[in-house]
Amino acid sequence: MAPKSPSGLRPLWVTGDFTACSCRACFTQCVLRSFPEVLRSTALHPVQPVLILFSAILSLFFTSLVFSIFAPVHGATLFQPLVIREGYSGRTLKAMSFYRDSLYIAVEEGLLLYDGRRISNVSDRLWPVNPRGINDICGGTRLWIASDRGFFSIKSKKGEDHSKARGFVGNRALLVHEGQGKRIAVITDRAILVGFFYGKELVFQTIPNPPGNFSTRGVRQMLLGGRDLWLATGNGLYAFNGETWRRYTTRDGLPSDDITCLEFDTAGRIWVGTTGIFSGGMAYLNKGSWRVQGRDQGLPSHRVHSIAADRGVIWAATENGLARYDGRSWITYGSGEGLARRSPEKVVCSSRYVIARIVDKDIGLLCVLDKLSDPDQE
Repeated sequence: MAPKSPSGLRPLWVTGDFTACSCRACFTQCVLRSFPEVLRSTALHPVQPVLILFSAILSLFFTSLVFSIFAPVHGATLFQPLVIREGYSGRTLKAMSFYRDSLYIAVEEGLLLYDGRRISNVSDRLWPVNPRGINDICGGTRLWIASDRGFFSIKSKKGEDHSKARGFVGNRALLVHEGQGKRIAVITDRAILVGFFYGKELVFQTIPNPPGNFSTRGVRQMLLGGRDLWLATGNGLYAFNGETWRRYTTRDGLPSDDITCLEFDTAGRIWVGTTGIFSGGMAYLNKGSWRVQGRDQGLPSHRVHSIAADRGVIWAATENGLARYDGRSWITYGSGEGLARRSPEKVVCSSRYVIARIVDKDIGLLCVLDKLSDPDQE
């Protein structure tokens, strides 16, 4: 039988009730022995731990969302909106590239030109080039056009069809890039090609596909620099040195295997944009090793859509704004600086302009930064 306190009440360590004991002599025993009873009386329902964990995850998500929305930006209205008013839906915008200080804009229905003042339709000037079905364009010694109807170029407002050139393989041209020495890399629906001029004739050579389950349709962007050909895919970064292929992944130091975009900086280093659910960002190859630029270094998002480089400055179109890197730190541009949305899909730049492509409610919108009007960009 349990002992009684002088007041005649049962001790706390028997009743489990703090208010039921007035015995000072057994106070320590009362407190210590009451814990099992208290824990049993306050046991959690089996569903409660799951609900607590779910609430914590929701709290972290909304906290990060608030910080991303109200993240500090540069603070001055710099970009001027330019609406594409040629009757084209903004979602048909396929590619942009500078050629001879003018911006060419490829849309599904044709080719547009921005000369610094207005956007005009130049599709009718490109005969015999068919302006419909363009997949990619690249400005260099010519304006190169990869389309569903073949591979073309424009020089001095004169179009030329290269689909029947010696060594060309494929019916549809998907991607194009001009490298050093007037070499042209083209990806078609059937092959990877590198072209060069033999006199005035453009001749193509087929590059063997990378090993494994590789498809040219899975290449998102391509760069040709020096001897190396670089391919951005959802399964890593492929590099061809003229003899063999190599695939770079997270095991080699990349922040993600999902490669979205590529660019060379003025030092000749390749920059890679990636995306991922929990990881991503950018990286550049420096002396054989990858140097990551992510959120820890100031990049506003780990989802990078496009990269452009100009005179030591890197521009990145990310999910949380347009970011500028000067080699030391990142500055983010958003709606406060004139961007219609915080998520630009493409960025290109020339010696004078930085242009971000925005799609807002099916309206094609370009946000233009004139460097001459902003001394900080010089």
